[in-house]
Amino acid sequence: MKDILVTLGANGALSSYVNAFSNSNDQVVAFEPMFPMYIDHGEFSGGNIKGIPLALDASGIWQFDPAVLRAELSKPETKVFIFNTPHNPTGKVFTVAEMQAISDILDDCPHVLTISDEVYDFLTFDGLTHTPFATVGNNWNRTISVYSGGKLMNATGWKIGWAIGPAKLIRNGAIVANSNYYCFNTPGQVAMANSLEACFAPNYNDAGETFAQSTSTMFVQNRDSITQALTDMALPWKPVLVQGGYFLMADVTECRSLIPEKYFQTHDYEPEDDRPPVGKNRLNMPDGRIPLDLAFCRWMAIEKGVTMMPNSFFYPNKSPTITDQYVRLAICKDRQSTEGALDRLRNALN
Repeated sequence: MKDILVTLGANGALSSYVNAFSNSNDQVVAFEPMFPMYIDHGEFSGGNIKGIPLALDASGIWQFDPAVLRAELSKPETKVFIFNTPHNPTGKVFTVAEMQAISDILDDCPHVLTISDEVYDFLTFDGLTHTPFATVGNNWNRTISVYSGGKLMNATGWKIGWAIGPAKLIRNGAIVANSNYYCFNTPGQVAMANSLEACFAPNYNDAGETFAQSTSTMFVQNRDSITQALTDMALPWKPVLVQGGYFLMADVTECRSLIPEKYFQTHDYEPEDDRPPVGKNRLNMPDGRIPLDLAFCRWMAIEKGVTMMPNSFFYPNKSPTITDQYVRLAICKDRQSTEGALDRLRNALN
């Protein structure tokens, strides 16, 4: 079987194929905000990372401009396009129509390999379904599809993933993988191989769901409880509709005046008490200021005991379309942990 490569996690697949198909000064394109590892792998290959912005429309759905995507994919230096659905961090589930529009663009860009990151394929909500990108249009012949056993089985530390695609494309990534990590975690591979069918077998729980469905159900419960709590609490942030995946975004624009000014003045503030030193990511916006979302997240972490991710971390360095108005919250925790975090947030202004 030459059209599947088992990898050191989905991240191992991303690393192998970005580095197999892009070199120094080549361009790697992805929708932004994007999973930060896309940026790391592209930079490691010596390439340049170009983000195609996603923006919310009036109905709260993340959209992209096909003309902007076409302009970047058409450039001869573009060698890799990383596609991701359900999308991290926005939670967008791309429609078949959107994927067909992307496929039509790629028909005119035969120099571009697509890596389709589909690690959240089993986590679509509200009746939405996941369609593999490689099954749309002519995409099979130019696409490496990436999946994660760790995501599927809630065992991300085991680092088992796999890539699927035409043998001629799989081979190139396999050469890089063989050079980087050669082999890995055979017991984990055996365990996940023996468990794959069980993940989709009915009657995992009293509701008759499969294991995968039960995970999705819990995430929807978390999403809905977080959305309702954020809407009801005094803190004036606004949850954004999430269609799938592990995370929920919230707009913190109206929270600016509530954040203590010290979080906007320096990256180095930390409380003068016995707690361990605070980890610091020194990111600034193009105009030099500390991002709103980063200041908000530091405030929440240090003073309220709840951690989340600033959206500004999900952009390539010096991206001209970087935004700092959103934060990313996890909906992938157990119900008790989720409710505990919400209790702390409800008291954030006390």
